[in-house]
Amino acid sequence: MAKYTCRIVAEDGTIVESILEAESKFALYESADQRNEMVLSIKPYKKPVNIGELLNSRKKVKPQELENFTTQLSVLIDSGIPLITSLEALIDQVETAAMKKVITGVVTKVNGGLPLSDSFASYPGVFDDLYVNMIRAGESAGVLDEILRRLSGFIQRNIETSNSIKKAMRYPKMVGGALGVAIVGATVFIIPKFTPMFESQGMELPLPTKILMGLSDFSSIIGF
Repeated sequence: MAKYTCRIVAEDGTIVESILEAESKFALYESADQRNEMVLSIKPYKKPVNIGELLNSRKKVKPQELENFTTQLSVLIDSGIPLITSLEALIDQVETAAMKKVITGVVTKVNGGLPLSDSFASYPGVFDDLYVNMIRAGESAGVLDEILRRLSGFIQRNIETSNSIKKAMRYPKMVGGALGVAIVGATVFIIPKFTPMFESQGMELPLPTKILMGLSDFSSIIGF
């Protein structure tokens, strides 16, 4: 059944606003009529936005922390420990306050009757669609511990790939930085010493040399 926000004139004339469940709006009208009440408005119920919960759901956690959580949860569940007990045990094991709030929220939702996958889906900043869908598949097939192990390995490989890319990018940055320092050094210290000689001989200089001489003149103007 759906929820509706209703404003109703009660039998004593007072106006009451309440949240009611019904199969349809027509069912609410019929129910009110049977109680000698008049319906002023019926709107689909919208859950109020909890700003704190919304902000927590968007918080990011480090991939390594997510990998640790996933691995630990898989070990606990594989050991036969109930899901709620496993999650509660991990609340004090996580590294950051953000992750602790997320797991606490997940525990609350699971205790309230939500599946683990739907509870994770409430925190898209931590658990992406792939993670949630794999957990949902594990719940359906009864192999949650195995799915968690696979997710842990997948996250770990992503971390290793990301670190490799960062290391690969570090060398070009170092080379580019050294090249920049060399160009600045030549422009400021070396070119000014050769400029008078080039000018006195009236030599036709290559374009790159002219550019460096122009940069050198500019740097002397601005006070380098």
